[in-house]
Amino acid sequence: MKSVIKRLITEIKLSEDQPHELEEGPTQHRINDCLNEISVHINSEYVTLDQAFELAIELGSKRVIKYLLEQGVNPAANRNYALRATVEYNHVECLRLLLSDERVDPADLDNVAVGIAAELGHPESLSVLLADPRVNAGDNVNYAIRASAIKGNLEVVNMLLARDEVDPLDNDVALSSITGDTTGEMDVPPINVAVSNGHLKIVELFLNRGCSMSNAMFEACRSNRLEVIKLLLSRNYNIFHNIGVNIQEAHEHQHIEIVDFLCEALRLKLIVEIYRVHIENNPAQFITGFIHIDSLEKQFRAAVNKILSSMDTYYLEETRKIFEVKIIQKTQQQFMSKFSQIQTSVRMPLDLIDSIVSFDEQLPKVFGEENALLDKIHRFQSTHIMYNLKFRFASKAKDLNDLTPFQRTQFSHAIIFPSYSTGDK
Repeated sequence: MKSVIKRLITEIKLSEDQPHELEEGPTQHRINDCLNEISVHINSEYVTLDQAFELAIELGSKRVIKYLLEQGVNPAANRNYALRATVEYNHVECLRLLLSDERVDPADLDNVAVGIAAELGHPESLSVLLADPRVNAGDNVNYAIRASAIKGNLEVVNMLLARDEVDPLDNDVALSSITGDTTGEMDVPPINVAVSNGHLKIVELFLNRGCSMSNAMFEACRSNRLEVIKLLLSRNYNIFHNIGVNIQEAHEHQHIEIVDFLCEALRLKLIVEIYRVHIENNPAQFITGFIHIDSLEKQFRAAVNKILSSMDTYYLEETRKIFEVKIIQKTQQQFMSKFSQIQTSVRMPLDLIDSIVSFDEQLPKVFGEENALLDKIHRFQSTHIMYNLKFRFASKAKDLNDLTPFQRTQFSHAIIFPSYSTGDK
């Protein structure tokens, strides 16, 4: 018999969706006939009033809902089930009708209706709920803002963030017994949910509100979200922070691309760290272009130890080996090979600096501060060396860009091997 009721409600719903005719037109007569037939079935006890009400909610028929309310159905029965179902189906006009009944409480069960609208990405229903003064969108340890990061509806997230009671920095866990969440997805900060679901714009919104970059980095390594890692580095995230934890997490989940990217980014950062220490401790060496190998090696190892100190005995030996091979050995080989033929001191080769400034194409330009530092080093050395070699090149070049390709090649050799004899071209 429920199938008969469902057919009648569906017919009424289709009539509602059509352009309205005159109040006494054929469409209105047919709606009245259907309502009378529904009433007959209810009075005959083939179907209960509540069953008919549930079907009307599911199908979203405002006319039937209004009729059944007039017949005495309780819209707040079963802890406001009708309201929750209406939000789930996103029947906005039906939602407005239910909220006009004072028995319906949109804040019941810790404002779970708001959470449903947020999780399913229904901005229309959410807007109606937030307009009700009884609603608290930050209830249940800010469940709604966490839930909004699942579907990633930007409009929904912005609506929630506009509410004073919503706190995206809330690091408590949601009440799984209330929300019904069994995946553990809600038992993390909101930014982690956005990261794990790959919603980059929402991650940016949360970061702009002060959410933890460390949480986001860890989650990105866990859930294989390289684009989030690039975003964090572009916002000056300190890649040294928890680097052991992050590489370990990516490695354990077999996210090889993440491991390789972090290692390469950290390797570049390590080179920059060495230059920074050098220019702070030995400014004269950088200005003149002379660097002592023993000093270079010492500062290289100091930079390495700074990273290793963040990796305690918890981490797998295999992860430490990855770290050693992909970061330390590769950097050391590249860095020290430039000076393998010199025993005491050398001029810093500009092609090495160029190779650092011109990062791998797969890496984003995320080290803004470091780029500025390297540019400063490049400018110091270029100015000084150009002054000394200007006569030898018989050139009026003001900087390296003014040299011919041949002169630039000769220039590089002259820097690495000061005794190299150059000719004019």
